[in-house]
Amino acid sequence: MKKIVLPISLLLILALSTMACNLGGLVGGGGEKPAATQAPSGEKPAATQAPSGEKPAATQAPSGEEPTAVPGETGEEEITYTSVEELDWINTYRSRIIIKWETLDEPKEEGSMEMLGEYVKDPAAQRVVINSTGTTEADIGSMEYIQIGDKAWMNMGEEMGGWMQVSADESDMTFGQGLFDFAEGDIPGGLEGARRVGDETVNGIPCRHYVFDETMPLMAMGQGEVELEKANGEVWISAKDGFTIKYTLDAEGKGLMGEDKERPEHFSIEYEVYDINADIVIEPPSGAETGLPEDIPLMDDAKVDMAMEGMIMYSTASSVEDVVAFYEAQMPANGWTQNPDASFSMEGTSSLEFTKEGRTANLMITYDEDSQKTNVMITTE
Repeated sequence: MKKIVLPISLLLILALSTMACNLGGLVGGGGEKPAATQAPSGEKPAATQAPSGEKPAATQAPSGEEPTAVPGETGEEEITYTSVEELDWINTYRSRIIIKWETLDEPKEEGSMEMLGEYVKDPAAQRVVINSTGTTEADIGSMEYIQIGDKAWMNMGEEMGGWMQVSADESDMTFGQGLFDFAEGDIPGGLEGARRVGDETVNGIPCRHYVFDETMPLMAMGQGEVELEKANGEVWISAKDGFTIKYTLDAEGKGLMGEDKERPEHFSIEYEVYDINADIVIEPPSGAETGLPEDIPLMDDAKVDMAMEGMIMYSTASSVEDVVAFYEAQMPANGWTQNPDASFSMEGTSSLEFTKEGRTANLMITYDEDSQKTNVMITTE
């Protein structure tokens, strides 16, 4: 029995860490799968799609020689990789990862996670949907994340408030580094020792086909060594450009999930890139609220950090005093009455309360030394 290290944490953490979201088995509740998104009414960012002009043909690689077919197993060879982000000819694509695990003894435990991604290079946009299943209710959940330029929204289920706008930075959204690129740094173990068994066309892309087994070293992202009974997998890499089109791994052993090192477990991964250069449209989510009714204004330079129905948090370059003066003037102009008994100010912090027709709006305004900006949180009920 060979001691080897497996890539268990790799696919469970990396995708959501870039969204500042805690997976928590997947999202803890909200088991309903996200509905398809549509463009909402109002002033929202325009739907993002592949660049205008001639509609791109899905999955069409640049012209060049087709790879020569290799009959039978051709043995080990050095594999080179390219990241999707380095390929100018790819403008859009989708990716899918399916992870499944189960214990092979009693009591039976099992779970799965499916992660779907859509990516557009210019103008920059991405959409990610993640659904999980498991033995316990805490393991079942779903989330959806949409980013268009510097605006982003997240939906972790109705129990978590439905759609909310979250902080986003367009510079952090690099095309080709979506859920996983599976370039050289992402492929578990780097495929050293993989054997080329032929050439195939997968999802419209001519590929070199490799297989591997427990003789290759696999990497576990800090999980340490595990006891591997058996493992095997396959990978299809673009013959012309060297990026991963499809990857599978199937393994049995102990400690594969990085928790109980004594229980025998089965673990599998399926990953693929498809719909390359398809006409992908990513739109703002239907029903995503700004967080506030129309009669509560925001500062002109407001940068929204989070917004959902009944609440918004944003930052502004204006001082605390200027923000207070703004709301003390604008709220009454919109029919609100200030409650002086519930309002206070001290150095760097102010709290305001307004009422209108049975509604209450509370504002907390604070200066942040680190960012040198003023943070504003408004809640309504």
